[in-house]
Amino acid sequence: MNKVDIVKAFGNGFREYNECDKYRYSKDVDSEQDMMNNFDYIASLPEKVYFKIEEYADEKRIYIRSVKEKDYQKTWNSILRGIPFPKICKIRIVKKENNYQFFIDYLVNDLKCDVVDVSEINEETSPYNGKTAENIIYYGAPGTGKSYGVSEYVNDHICENQEKYDASKDDCKYVFRATLHPEYTYSDFVGQVMPVVEKNGDEKSITYDFKPGVFTEALTYAEKHSDGAVFLVLEELSRANVAAVFGDVFQLLDRKDNGRSEYGIDNALIANAVYGDEEKKVFIPGNLFIIGTVNTSDQNVFAMDTAFKRRFNWKYVSIDVPEEKKAEFNQDNNPEFMVDGIKTDWLEFYTELDKFITSELGMTEDKQIGPYFIKFRKKNNEYDEPREIIRDKLLQYLWDDVQGVARNMYAEKTLFRRDEFTSYSTLYDAFDKGENVFSNEFTSRLGKSGKAAADDEASDQND
Repeated sequence: MNKVDIVKAFGNGFREYNECDKYRYSKDVDSEQDMMNNFDYIASLPEKVYFKIEEYADEKRIYIRSVKEKDYQKTWNSILRGIPFPKICKIRIVKKENNYQFFIDYLVNDLKCDVVDVSEINEETSPYNGKTAENIIYYGAPGTGKSYGVSEYVNDHICENQEKYDASKDDCKYVFRATLHPEYTYSDFVGQVMPVVEKNGDEKSITYDFKPGVFTEALTYAEKHSDGAVFLVLEELSRANVAAVFGDVFQLLDRKDNGRSEYGIDNALIANAVYGDEEKKVFIPGNLFIIGTVNTSDQNVFAMDTAFKRRFNWKYVSIDVPEEKKAEFNQDNNPEFMVDGIKTDWLEFYTELDKFITSELGMTEDKQIGPYFIKFRKKNNEYDEPREIIRDKLLQYLWDDVQGVARNMYAEKTLFRRDEFTSYSTLYDAFDKGENVFSNEFTSRLGKSGKAAADDEASDQND
């Protein structure tokens, strides 16, 4: 819309203001002085002023709103709403393909405004043509590579115009991440009103502003960049009380076939931060993916209710190394080491350990571990002290979460040598000295399928 048209229309509106009931006008224009004050603002406008046309939640009606990022909100709310539209103009809206055009025809002086096509306003308002967004949770034992799976999922669902996601960098604009914990709250997730101290010379004043949380930030970005996929990644979901964390946002998790929330919520703080209109209902758009990770070993920290679970697709991450990744795994994370005088490797050790936990100790899968439970270091292309890393990163988990639980279950078999270790400190010292610490039931499984076994078989054949 041209500025000159706004000035003329506002002038016409001002004349009409004196001839009709002031209640025709918006609440922002209550007096002639208010009308006059707005002329100063109009004078500061650029030559072109843009607005957006959006659909109501019922997808049957449309409404006009300001383009917040272009700072025209006051133009619409305080000026154009002050013009008695029912008397001096009519608005014609035409939909062409996926875009709307609107005409404002003024009846006073036969003034007409330019045609505005929303596709020309901002590329960020273009329709989303990517894969439909969903809520998904990657779950499995610790160390199975759930975060890696999330990264692969993101790169499989981005649009053609988006750069590939690299989780090792923190500069990706379309991925928003948060790690949940027992103290994580709704205010952290959605946002909260915070005091802001402003200095004016020697004087200080305090204002209270809404500081958006990760959900509101992701939602805002998804609305402004509606032509691309946006991802909200929530790590360690089960370590927080998710019902309390999501609060009223829980209602938005039901999605329609196009990925948009089936039901909206009334939340003035979120609506004002995202849309610039606190009265607008909040929806998750069809381009915002919500991805969570859950460690099965943490499932009893905070239990998730069925209502929450059913609003996500649950993708199980196996403890096995995928066939297509075994070569890479053998090269990067599969050192050989000695256990109780037996030469084994990490792949064989953790695999047999997982089998022993469920088949011999009678425990559930949530006590198993994945291939990346430990990430081994390398120096000069050689593994750096794998036994030390196992001692410092795995031994205590086995003592507390496996052996300790098995003892409480009165399991017939034991992972460590029975009655020889009465405390973790004695176990740690014995392992550090290279003494035998594991039970014969477990060690009898080792040295049969790893690299050492393959080397022995090759040596026998050569002999």
